[in-house]
Amino acid sequence: MQKTIKISVNNIKYLYSRYNQKAISNDLINYIIYVANHFKAQDKIKIVFEIHSLNDKFKSELRESLKNNYLHLKHEYQRNNLRQFIYLLIGIGILWIALLIHNNELFEEIFVISGWVLIWKMVEIELFIDTENRRRRHILKRLLSSEIVVKNKIDDDIL
Repeated sequence: MQKTIKISVNNIKYLYSRYNQKAISNDLINYIIYVANHFKAQDKIKIVFEIHSLNDKFKSELRESLKNNYLHLKHEYQRNNLRQFIYLLIGIGILWIALLIHNNELFEEIFVISGWVLIWKMVEIELFIDTENRRRRHILKRLLSSEIVVKNKIDDDIL
């Protein structure tokens, strides 16, 4: 089934970033992702923009922004994997040190807690951050293959 995301704006400035007029607004990208999140995985997505005068490059700029967002999330996922690996290694190393310390119970407990905190941080990244990241990447991938339609909006005042 085809699902449509309709975006109707009165001013072009709401589509572009406040600081870079060639970049699509993050608010717009987040809104599209938010709406697309409620669609089923097998639904085809169509994005319809209703706006006064829009340049011909807008579709390619939107696709480029979606692609950049996707690549950024992919890079962040790889960076998180490296962080998880480092947390795991350091956590296991600290737990190993805790096993070697038998003469001071206080330091042994501090090392055990520190090691498990690092290991839990690794699990937390996987359960929460990477899961959300994966979900957003999947939606962005679907949006990149979606149809984008731009319709010229007619002023209600003229009618």
